[in-house]
Amino acid sequence: MKVVTNMDTLYDVILLIDMDEVVNDAVEITQPYVKKGNRYLMYERVTDERLTSYKRFKGVTVLASKQYMRGADVSQKLFMQIFKDPEMKDQFDSVYPPTIEDPETGEQVERSQMFGKIA
Repeated sequence: MKVVTNMDTLYDVILLIDMDEVVNDAVEITQPYVKKGNRYLMYERVTDERLTSYKRFKGVTVLASKQYMRGADVSQKLFMQIFKDPEMKDQFDSVYPPTIEDPETGEQVERSQMFGKIA
């Protein structure tokens, strides 16, 4: 594992990972994430080098990425990138649908559009 230094440019990313397609355990699932079947949505802060490698991995789709800047609401901007692109939103919703069934009432209820600490 590479040690991150103050000289590294960091990016916040939201990834869609299909573990049925990932080769050789190339991706480690870390928190925060949501899961449906063998597909994961994962939010991670990575170096430029790691972001570049994710873009090459089979089974990994970078849904959104933005350079990390302290206090710049990067999380909200990342999710907004996804929500503004119908194709990315469809992929996002396939793992984290906008409505879920309430187990007590059986009714469909809306949930937060975002997951992780900002949800």
